[in-house]
Amino acid sequence: MQLTRFYLRLTVLWLIICAALLIGIRHQPYDDYALRQLLLPDNCPMPCSMGVRPGVTTMDEAFTILKSNVWIEEIRQDSGTIQWTWSDLSPPIVDRNYRGYIQHSNVPDELCCVGSVKFNSRFALGDLYLLLGEPARTNLIRGPTAAYALVSISYVDQSIRLFTTMDCPLNKQRYWQSKLETYIESKALYNRESGLSAKLMC
Repeated sequence: MQLTRFYLRLTVLWLIICAALLIGIRHQPYDDYALRQLLLPDNCPMPCSMGVRPGVTTMDEAFTILKSNVWIEEIRQDSGTIQWTWSDLSPPIVDRNYRGYIQHSNVPDELCCVGSVKFNSRFALGDLYLLLGEPARTNLIRGPTAAYALVSISYVDQSIRLFTTMDCPLNKQRYWQSKLETYIESKALYNRESGLSAKLMC
């Protein structure tokens, strides 16, 4: 009888400890500093990433800005593009396995400047919703076999467009946790390639 009471008390104590840990985790403030610095940096009007403003910053200026950025490991400039690898000092929300990429604008009024900044990310779609809210546009393009779909997510005010590929049928949990290919574009380029919203169903 005494042994049973001992185990009962031990179980209750364990449940109390687990509950306290869960409450502590849930009440920790959400830290979006790294995501803000990447997508909405201070003192840099949108659209902007790492000090580069698509539609405003020239390609040579962008190269100089990124070359001095501690997040960048190696960088090279070719005709119409800038590519770089990420250093160990870059935030964990970027995927260092993929190069970052800048494309020269092909919009007639912006031929002087950067058109878009592109990188692969490790932040989830749910993180983006917490920072920017619900996107103005979402589009879904079915793959040729209907086994997968390309999802396009657009934030109009920030000129941010994101892409991810998902298996069909769509799983909402995987959708919120999906990693994204991120494009920060000039206003003119973004508006030229805009689309309409569509239901995320496949």
